[in-house]
Amino acid sequence: MHVAALAGLAVTGARDDEAAPIEEGFRARALTAAEGFLRMTREGIDHYGDLETLVVYLTVVSAGGGRALRDPDTLGRHGGADPLPEGYYRPVSRRAVAAAAGLPRETVRRKIAWLAERGMVEDAGRAGVRATHNVLALGENLAFARGLVAAFDSTCERLARLERDGAA
Repeated sequence: MHVAALAGLAVTGARDDEAAPIEEGFRARALTAAEGFLRMTREGIDHYGDLETLVVYLTVVSAGGGRALRDPDTLGRHGGADPLPEGYYRPVSRRAVAAAAGLPRETVRRKIAWLAERGMVEDAGRAGVRATHNVLALGENLAFARGLVAAFDSTCERLARLERDGAA
């Protein structure tokens, strides 16, 4: 969509009598980001069947393995093609997953059971649930991750192009 066509987009969240100020080019950036988010969401739904399962799965993986991104030593040792060490993913409680995902606990319980049946997460007893070792290589996970990264990269490139061309 051409940037000039975006000028007519409504501002959500503002009352009609008090429109929020919007900086030049923001509408184009917002639409680009929304389109990218929808592409990434569609990629996940195509692989995991529905949005709730996708959100539960990503919450478990991120909560359990996200520390690798915050630890330069771990990232340096395991940031390449090799999987994180066995047992690296920390367990996360189903209650924490429900709170982080904004979903009812019963829904989270069902989604985790479905993911566990497919070997993508494993029960950690009273500690909760964690991503299965080498989870990226299992099933459709690698195809999903590649599609997700491609959609994210494409969105970043489009946003950079808007910035560079003065439309943002």
